[in-house]
Amino acid sequence: MKILFLNGPPGCGKDTVANILINDIQIPRMLTGKFAAPIRTAAKHFFGFSTDEELEKAKRETPLIRKFMIGWSEDLIKPIFGKDWFAKRAANIIYGSSFSWNRWVISDAGFQYEVDDFIKTITELMSKRNESVEFELWNISRTGCNFKKDSRETVSITEGRVIEIKNNGTEEQLKSMVEVHSYNFFGVVN
Repeated sequence: MKILFLNGPPGCGKDTVANILINDIQIPRMLTGKFAAPIRTAAKHFFGFSTDEELEKAKRETPLIRKFMIGWSEDLIKPIFGKDWFAKRAANIIYGSSFSWNRWVISDAGFQYEVDDFIKTITELMSKRNESVEFELWNISRTGCNFKKDSRETVSITEGRVIEIKNNGTEEQLKSMVEVHSYNFFGVVN
């Protein structure tokens, strides 16, 4: 199994990279996910949005929605269930579906402790089947994007490669970089 983490400040292009991997490169047997997926789903239902795009637009136009989502995570879920809840939940979902899907992209790796907890949990789970896991982290940067107004941070991994991607060009240039790096890690490009 291969798991790719995307990390970078808001607006740097993490979701764009994930969309390129899924829609343009179309790597077989690959899915994307987010540690914060449960919050996004709940927020969509709570605020009455049907799509992720509607939620993202509303978060940009109404900062209170993003604040609500962060508060739910930091003030409710993590204090009650533990700060590792999102990472362990994601690891268990991936473990449960690893027979069908063996390439994963975690497109919101923004907290070091979540990445560390996730790697530890998925490695332990997969070792029960005598299966290994390979990790890679793409730190994405873009001029003008930073973590100053965000609780997330630049993360690192010790198990696997770390790739720095500077997203200061066109989407076509970004796509070319993603193709090269995805081929190097996943070994396939359509």
